[in-house]
Amino acid sequence: MLPRHAVSDSSRIVEHSARNAYSVLRRIVVLTVVAFAIWAMISSTSQLRRRHLEIETELANLQSQRDLASLSDSPPTDIAYLTSLDEKLQSLQSERIIPQNFSWLGIALGTCSYGVALVVSAMFWWNCLRAFHQPATIPITIAAHVLGQIGKYIPGKAMVIVMRTAATARHDGVAKIPAVLSVFVETLTMMACGAAVAGVAALAIPAPTWVRLGAFAFGCCAAIPTIPPLFRPILARIASTRFLRDSHLTSHDYNWRLMLHGWLWMLLVWLMVALSFWCIVRATPGAHSTIVGFSGFATTTATISLAMIAGFVSFVPGGAGVRELVITAILAPVAGAGPAMVAAILARLVFLLVECLASSLAWLYLQRTDSRTPIQLN
Repeated sequence: MLPRHAVSDSSRIVEHSARNAYSVLRRIVVLTVVAFAIWAMISSTSQLRRRHLEIETELANLQSQRDLASLSDSPPTDIAYLTSLDEKLQSLQSERIIPQNFSWLGIALGTCSYGVALVVSAMFWWNCLRAFHQPATIPITIAAHVLGQIGKYIPGKAMVIVMRTAATARHDGVAKIPAVLSVFVETLTMMACGAAVAGVAALAIPAPTWVRLGAFAFGCCAAIPTIPPLFRPILARIASTRFLRDSHLTSHDYNWRLMLHGWLWMLLVWLMVALSFWCIVRATPGAHSTIVGFSGFATTTATISLAMIAGFVSFVPGGAGVRELVITAILAPVAGAGPAMVAAILARLVFLLVECLASSLAWLYLQRTDSRTPIQLN
């Protein structure tokens, strides 16, 4: 039998080795996530630069036509042509991607609103973890949830689940399988609520009747999977597997109360995301005068909700390209094709900036608590 001090020394060695292995793995994950986030940011800025060059080229061509027309001996009937050129020049000047054409207050408000949405969305995940009998704390849950946001830029999106479950298991002792299941419930509820919000908002947008009614019907149908009697058989089947046999998880853990909490939290999340996107569109050159009143807010709400859902189901990292395509298609008839595309790219940059900043803060917070947290060896 080993002496007590020898057992203690062995435990410390094992814990130190486990901590070093966890630290190395975490750094690899962080570097991978940062690389894909930088790629997404570079891709968005490149698109913005291409749009800037297109506007400047078109502006130079129009100005040349205007100068030639004004120098020629035009008959009075050509005054209408000059007027149309002046109107095009004025419109294009307002769309130029230059600092003075942006509303920086609108961008700041959009940034803050999206940041609040990230924090609020973590609250339902915490409700799910508590409902599944897990010792989750609010600060760690929020930090893990925010940290996982940046994982969606890695292909497959599985890194979101890995980062969240690893952080909660490491710092709160949350069992991994219930954590994974809670991520599934939280994500399903978020997408269903987003589809419902888009469906309701679509009733107020300037679109054909069949499009608006179709979006509304889609939103209503999206809520069906979150109804407890329909979801419980799936949960019961998962809970009966050998992996969850000792997790104290039953199908009745997902009930009407948890569903109601989810819809209330996620409704607030989508309203904050919609407010953020509305501020961003209002801050976009050439688009601020077209998105006004309740109709404008409803349009931006339906646009960003459908765009984010399409990006999610596409399984493209971060919905890159898919989200921008949907935003441009829906927003173009109202704001114009050019401003709609710029708004889509600007929203991508703002959301990515907020996610990177929030993830960095969450990572620093988890780093501070890491040294005080024992390694879970089981």
